[in-house]
Amino acid sequence: MMKELYRMYLNTGTDSIYVGCETWVCIHETKCFWFCANIVEIGIFSNLNKGKGLTLQEAKKLKILVKRIHKSRSRFAFESKEKALNNLLHRKRKQNEHLSRQIKENNLFIENCKSIKDLIQSFGLLKVPNTKEYCREAYREY
Repeated sequence: MMKELYRMYLNTGTDSIYVGCETWVCIHETKCFWFCANIVEIGIFSNLNKGKGLTLQEAKKLKILVKRIHKSRSRFAFESKEKALNNLLHRKRKQNEHLSRQIKENNLFIENCKSIKDLIQSFGLLKVPNTKEYCREAYREY
């Protein structure tokens, strides 16, 4: 049995938000890494190859995407679906942080810039007025 790793993702349908799960199968293993291909692509190849399996070299020749996944520090795919779901939750929380910052910046721009005359020339760029305090606060966090 080949090693299977999982990666979860969100997909929005017309009636609900769905959590999808990709299965990545190890086709080559080293001391620190698994080299994995998506099970769908391996299945297509296996049908052509009468179920013999797939080597790393064959995958490269066929231009099948192969991911190198670290055994102890993976951020792409995981050994259990539970870990994959926890990673999806973490990624979506980080995405929300970035989106909330971008929304604040967009709102400041819309509030402080009604025409080109509102912008201030600064070092060859056009600067939005009344945003200095926000930038000091926002980038102090990083």
